[in-house]
Amino acid sequence: MSVNAFSQEHLEFNGVPIDGKIETFVQKLESKGYKLVEYMGSNAVMKGDFAGNSATLFILGSKKTKTVWKVAAQFADKDSWSDLKSQYKDYKKLYTQKYGEPSDHFEFFSKPYYEGDGYELQALRKGKCNFISFYTLDAGTICVELSKSECLQLGYEDKINSEISRNEKQSTVIEDI
Repeated sequence: MSVNAFSQEHLEFNGVPIDGKIETFVQKLESKGYKLVEYMGSNAVMKGDFAGNSATLFILGSKKTKTVWKVAAQFADKDSWSDLKSQYKDYKKLYTQKYGEPSDHFEFFSKPYYEGDGYELQALRKGKCNFISFYTLDAGTICVELSKSECLQLGYEDKINSEISRNEKQSTVIEDI
């Protein structure tokens, strides 16, 4: 009897596969110099340096098994729209160099805002400014985006484990109903 075993690849964050229990993943990042701030249920918050900047990491685990499925790194706020947009463009360029052209991207303002009106950061806070680029890989998706909290955010979502998270969420809903 022959058994074919294969292992599917997981997306990596800073060289660490986005896989396993949240506590184990946190320990691996701690060994790279990140500091745990707190656990919040099946999630964790850490601080450290990532991609040349001081960052706050938000690590998301599935509800039932606490399997890590997403990591988001947020850099410090910028004081001006031009600094924030410049940082976004710089990182988008770096990710494009490494992963190729984004699979999708959006860079626009919604009415009544427009670039150059002096209210770009307000538009961002209100969800009327969308600057986001997606890099779809076999192992998952990476996004470079300007977040409502006026900072650059880099998100890494593992394909396999995000499916586990969705299934756990769905089974909880089905159990409830």
